[in-house]
Amino acid sequence: MALKTAAKRKLQKAKQNSLQGKRKRLVKKISKSRKEATMEIHEGVTYSKAAELNQEEELTQTAEIPKRLKLPENPFTFIVFDTETTGRGRNSDILQIAAGKDFNVYAQPRCNISDQASIVNGIQYNRGTNTMFHRGIQVRSKTLQEALLDFIEYLKKFPQPVLVGHNACSFDIPILCNRLAEFNLFTEFLSHAYGFVDTLKISKRVFKKSDVGNYKQENLVSKLTNCTYQAHDAKEDVRVLNVLFTEKLKKEVKDEDLFHISFHIVKMKYNEMLQQKCITAVAVAKLARNGVAPFHLQLAHVRNSGLKLLLNDLHVRLANKKFTSLVNFIEKEE
Repeated sequence: MALKTAAKRKLQKAKQNSLQGKRKRLVKKISKSRKEATMEIHEGVTYSKAAELNQEEELTQTAEIPKRLKLPENPFTFIVFDTETTGRGRNSDILQIAAGKDFNVYAQPRCNISDQASIVNGIQYNRGTNTMFHRGIQVRSKTLQEALLDFIEYLKKFPQPVLVGHNACSFDIPILCNRLAEFNLFTEFLSHAYGFVDTLKISKRVFKKSDVGNYKQENLVSKLTNCTYQAHDAKEDVRVLNVLFTEKLKKEVKDEDLFHISFHIVKMKYNEMLQQKCITAVAVAKLARNGVAPFHLQLAHVRNSGLKLLLNDLHVRLANKKFTSLVNFIEKEE
């Protein structure tokens, strides 16, 4: 038995000393080094083993850079939501927020409801008597700030809620974020909403246009489910979208469909870089989707020249010439 053990140890040692063994250890070491370097770039000097030696660094140097956004591995909840508004512009007021199976709130507008919006969503508001009507029936309403706070409280009930909306990326999310920021509630909202997915974008990837005709929610619901409903009532829109999403789209959701809540806010911060042509629109969309702003690129650049590592981690590809232009822009801004 002792002889067999000794022979086994001798064989293992021979393998370790072989060229193949050395290569395996080298690859493992390089991989670990890259992983640690990327982690340090994302998390700043607070992750570094020598963090306590750099206490004099400015607070910004310890700021955390968002990691690549993925669907949570731990329990999370898809929350279907919808809004009705005073108009189509992103500065419109919110009239109604509905979400999940049991959340519905009406908000008193601070501006006039456009005639077109009122025709579509059936909501009227009498400022003189502070009364709101939905399709001719009086409904209870709150101030917009109270309605937003209620929505945040509702999301707190769920583990890592991922919002689900149809055309949410272009409409509901930007308006929601603008109003949250107005009342200094955006940061609070961010801490309770993991991200969002847009069923319009997912539908365009999953369904051929020749099969469905168009990608409007009413049409998709009509062709792909047995639901009937009155569109442009946030509560009803949520009810049927939940059916469409659960039955036809939920299993199709990928990491790439997930957007950071601040997508639009971050995207706008790249306008100057885009004008200077030191970054591509495709790269900006990927960075903003992950919540990575120009400020984060600056941080990555000063952290052991980690800009390229950060871009690789986020699957952002830039030609060498474009990358050089980006670095030059960042260094001018520092």
